[in-house]
Amino acid sequence: MGYSSVDSSWVVTNPGANPEDLIRRLSNASLMISDFDETDAPSPAKRIAYKSLLNPSYWGPRYLLWLFTTEYDLLLHGKSVESNAWYNFLHLIPPKELGRIRQEHTAEYARRRLYNGVSTFYQMLPNSKKVSMSRGIKEFLEGFGEVLGSEIKERSFDKIKTTEIILKEHPDRTRVILRGDSAEDKESAVYLIGKKERGELDDVVTIHVAKSHKNADPFYDINTSTDHTGLVSLMEELVPTRL
Repeated sequence: MGYSSVDSSWVVTNPGANPEDLIRRLSNASLMISDFDETDAPSPAKRIAYKSLLNPSYWGPRYLLWLFTTEYDLLLHGKSVESNAWYNFLHLIPPKELGRIRQEHTAEYARRRLYNGVSTFYQMLPNSKKVSMSRGIKEFLEGFGEVLGSEIKERSFDKIKTTEIILKEHPDRTRVILRGDSAEDKESAVYLIGKKERGELDDVVTIHVAKSHKNADPFYDINTSTDHTGLVSLMEELVPTRL
């Protein structure tokens, strides 16, 4: 796979694809479907839940059950159950606390929390409708959607189903980018590629956001660090007149 980096940022392109052609296909896409959590920014839900594990902000039978169940599951199964634990916590947040969270998660907060280069990457795709999927809730996410110009699909626990809904909502947008960081996102990518092979989509470009280049997955067209500076630089270098 082709590899390039800008300081701590890196990007790896699939060896079977021409990098310039990949960037051209990105710029010609009409729809970008992105996982949000750990792809565009650290998960707000995880941050809130971590804080509660260390210093509970309120108590009650359901909260205590979640607290002890989560600690037990993490000890027994480790990170394989971590994601569901944090998002299950969202159902326990009282309405008053949700109001405070919405006030905290403003557009300005979102700008500070987005991974480097992500906002610029979104801006470099002006012809693409942007839709972001998250298991989180709108109180966390609205500020991020405002900054990125992206529609947020909250509580997206079944990503393939959410992807199907997005495609039905935008039937005329048949050149698709799929971005994500998890095995579930890869399943969505496989689903979209299948639709392309059946002639239901004109193009699909897949992007994997990884914590390290050692975790780059050759299945994807493009692998990138959470810091998108390298990807942005590659786009500027290869197709400067189109972006």
